[in-house]
Amino acid sequence: MDSIEYYVGKRDVLTREINELEKELSSMPEGVLASYKVNSPGGGHTLWYKKTTDNGKVKREYIQKSDFALAKTLAEKNYKSLLLSDKKNELKSIDAYLKHRKPDKSHRMFDPKSAYSEFFNVYEDWEYMPYEKSTDHPEHLNVPAPKDEFVRSKSEATIAQILFQNHIPYRYEYIHYLCGVAIATDFTILHPKTYEEYVWEHFGRLDDPGYVARNIMKLPKYFKEGYIPGRNFIMTFETVEYPLGYMEVEDIVRRYFL
Repeated sequence: MDSIEYYVGKRDVLTREINELEKELSSMPEGVLASYKVNSPGGGHTLWYKKTTDNGKVKREYIQKSDFALAKTLAEKNYKSLLLSDKKNELKSIDAYLKHRKPDKSHRMFDPKSAYSEFFNVYEDWEYMPYEKSTDHPEHLNVPAPKDEFVRSKSEATIAQILFQNHIPYRYEYIHYLCGVAIATDFTILHPKTYEEYVWEHFGRLDDPGYVARNIMKLPKYFKEGYIPGRNFIMTFETVEYPLGYMEVEDIVRRYFL
């Protein structure tokens, strides 16, 4: 997915979010929450008011402690109003970007069908060209892997090693924009015969419910973008009791790419 496709998708997402926020705000109480700081020897305290405007005149109504629910609702309204303003600004910026951004044509030179392909090594140029890579928690990148890089687990190092020794080009934690969301895929692979792009996600902590809940959210985005398990989407799994085996990885690589 190129940058234009990403921002078109992002614009659609923002439009839906803006509509939802406007609908929510329309059903909330009138007015906004305003505060007034009262200083005192004991450190001071805050008074809360409901502020409304009628024909240009500002009216403030003191909110009693017993009416905490109203203050909370108005605070949520303040937040959603600011969020709405920010999303509208982002949408306006994206519209300006898309108005002037032209499609990137440089990558076409690496297409095997291109007249220029004879001047490039498709595998090496794709694999080693700079790419957008995850910067999330670099302190967890502590397991050595081929190509002078580090990965996050021994299982990922095994996958990288078997791909590397079979001369299968891959990128580690390459950022994909799926349904407008940036996702760092464990391995993005260029098929050595068809040049088709495959993705490989390794789910290494299936015995951790929090990990499962966070990662399962990615799957519908992959499916919607055309990455289908068994075709161009590989998934492997493990727990502490059932680790991913070397022979299992070899079998997957042989089945898909050799």
